Amino acid sequence: MQWFWGIGLAAIAGLTAFNVFFKLELAERSGYYAILATSMSRNWHNFFFGALDPAAMLGLDKIPGSYWIPALLVKLFGFHNRSVVAPNGVATILAVIIIAYTAKRLGGVWFGLLAGGLLATTPVIVAVARSNQPLSFFLLSMTIAAYCMTVALQAQSRKYLIYAGLAIGLAFQSYMIVAWAVWPALAIAWLFTNRTRSRKLVDLLLAGGSSIVVSVAWISTVWLVPASRRPYIGNTLHNNPWEMVFGYNGIGRFNTGGKMTGEIQNSLISFKTFTPPFSGKPSVYRFFYHQIIGQISWLIPATVIAIVFLLLVRRHLPHVILFGTWFAIDLIMFSAVSGMHQFYTATMAIPMVLLVAIALREAAQSKAKVWRASMVLATAAFTLVVLSANPNYLPAVPFLQLGFGLLFVIMLFVAPEKPLFRRATALMAVLAVSLTPLAWSVDAMNHPSYVNPIAGPGDTYNIKFAHKSTHSTPTGSDSNQPASPAVSHGKLIKYLIANQNHSKFMVVAFGVDGAASYILQSNRLVLPIGGFNGADPVPTLAKFKQMVAKGEINQVLTNHFKGDSKQFGFWQSTKIKAWVKANCQKDYKVPQKVTLYACHPASK
Repeated sequence: MQWFWGIGLAAIAGLTAFNVFFKLELAERSGYYAILATSMSRNWHNFFFGALDPAAMLGLDKIPGSYWIPALLVKLFGFHNRSVVAPNGVATILAVIIIAYTAKRLGGVWFGLLAGGLLATTPVIVAVARSNQPLSFFLLSMTIAAYCMTVALQAQSRKYLIYAGLAIGLAFQSYMIVAWAVWPALAIAWLFTNRTRSRKLVDLLLAGGSSIVVSVAWISTVWLVPASRRPYIGNTLHNNPWEMVFGYNGIGRFNTGGKMTGEIQNSLISFKTFTPPFSGKPSVYRFFYHQIIGQISWLIPATVIAIVFLLLVRRHLPHVILFGTWFAIDLIMFSAVSGMHQFYTATMAIPMVLLVAIALREAAQSKAKVWRASMVLATAAFTLVVLSANPNYLPAVPFLQLGFGLLFVIMLFVAPEKPLFRRATALMAVLAVSLTPLAWSVDAMNHPSYVNPIAGPGDTYNIKFAHKSTHSTPTGSDSNQPASPAVSHGKLIKYLIANQNHSKFMVVAFGVDGAASYILQSNRLVLPIGGFNGADPVPTLAKFKQMVAKGEINQVLTNHFKGDSKQFGFWQSTKIKAWVKANCQKDYKVPQKVTLYACHPASK
């Protein structure tokens, strides 16, 4: 069977490569993360701290682990989609291969390929792999953790348990505390091994301690560096990396105030909050809401059946507890979070595909035909529920998949027990659990979005949100983003360079929306005042005046800034804009329809 394994794995990897790389020039990228990779590529200081702007005044609002490889590629090969988007595709291919090997250890060749194929055809995983969002490297790290956890439980190996903890720490560098959600599952599963109670405790302390050390290494280092020698930590109130990770990107995502941005203030803690508005209201029912159901929910019914079956037959008990608890924790966590991008849920696919593959294998081994039929038919039938939420998208495919599911059930109970019929039955099972998500995955290339990459039809709110953003978020000179009128600023950039004189910055603008294309196209220092959306206090009005007085700033773009002093966090940017309009001269010779002011050291 080794030759079959090699061919099958190559086919699955090839399918994944086609889905994530074909027509890569059509992929759209977030301007925020695009300028990050460019800024980080300038020097090692920017690289380590995750500098958002080339001068490293502002930093990313996340740990920059997912962008270290793209930044290196930009340094080596220049800025384009192959540098900042393709790494996500490579990470996704590796994740598929690792999951296949993980399932092979548990169920053999056939079910290793099945698990790898199911991960490869999870629509949201493919969609986000065709963007420069930071999730794909997180997914890769979590598949490494899943493999190490599997080996650790099989061999009852402390070494592999520590490896699993280190992999979770690596995942933390990409998506922070979401990575830790798997730790309760791993700890509970380890208690079901045959080791003594004291050894179990020592094992968990060593692995957990290693995981924590790796997880907080970047945060601790940045925290120890004086604020004057590093960028301001994005989207924080106190320029504190702990606040950014555990506040803004932790508790702040469970904000129930009903606003996309805000802050929490009390006597103990204070931090900004952010809840992306793309996934319906908090509740387990959001997994059946049209924004999410087609992205990740395909295997939820089969996963529940698989857990029940495996617990009843008591096979692979530690692994079932591990992956079942992992699935349950993710389901609860993503049901409770106030708002999120759909691709946050991609990590759920890891325990789901492994549980379904293990259960199908055990059901085949034990001749439990009813359980096999239940899992396959439940998945095939669920595609009709997905269709009901997306009635105009690929409407014929779910019925075809259901047909394969019914054919599988008939063949399972009626066909003779001969090799040819068994292979045909297995083929029907594969088609019955994967056909529609496969179609969504293949078609993901035709629905690019830098705002919120998803597969399938775009949500109405998502489209409106994207349209609102695209007018001011250009993504670079080789972008194929027709909604953005500011893709190329060739004449304007030449004008800005010609009038830069001896100032440090070619131009400053308000927020990433205003600055992105100038950073990407000019290779000059450009400052996005206020960071991500103009709400960070960098620079303050006093600091801005000093920079003008020193001749560091002499050109200011103001037309992208929409905030005012009554909106959350915009007070510094609002004051700066008002000061510029009152003290600088409007430039009427600018070659494009932008609002440009010339500031001189004599301005007060």
